[in-house]
Amino acid sequence: MSMCYGMELTYKLATKQLIFIINPCHVMCLLQLTVLCLNPFTSVAQHLFRIMLNGMFFPLCACIFPVTNSLFLPGEVFTFWLEHILLLVIPLFLLYENQLKPEPLSDFSYALSLYGYYYIYNLIIIQPITLFTKANVNNLLCPAITDPFAGPDYRLHTLWHQLVAAYIGGKLFALIGKAMATLTPFDQDIKSD
Repeated sequence: MSMCYGMELTYKLATKQLIFIINPCHVMCLLQLTVLCLNPFTSVAQHLFRIMLNGMFFPLCACIFPVTNSLFLPGEVFTFWLEHILLLVIPLFLLYENQLKPEPLSDFSYALSLYGYYYIYNLIIIQPITLFTKANVNNLLCPAITDPFAGPDYRLHTLWHQLVAAYIGGKLFALIGKAMATLTPFDQDIKSD
């Protein structure tokens, strides 16, 4: 993941588009790298992991509605796909490892927390930078070419579909985590030896 993030950073520098490194998927990469570096038994790691699980709709949406028309350098499209696939696969591995736990299925607090963090990040950090630079970071100035809600009110639609996506994505990964916990996790392999 760190090599993939480094490649993304290199491409952004090479194309003079460094501003796009503040897109949510790139921030999710940093969050995932942070979780991977922390002791999994700490409450901070558990909290960040649960927030991260509810943000899995970012890379999932990027895979379903890819915007690769502005990627021209050799390997840039490959790095786009690699980053988003790693963002989806690494949490599955962490769930299988069974040290970091998803929130209970009845818990809505992490989906709401991610939703709040996401909109605070959009309104306080990304929007002023986008308005100042006129760069369409996180599609705040105009919808992406693959946006299913494209139209004059596409930003209003994000208010509901991002919350629904956070909730469904978080619960989907929590269900996958519960199913993976029934498989033979690494710690049970060690105990049986």
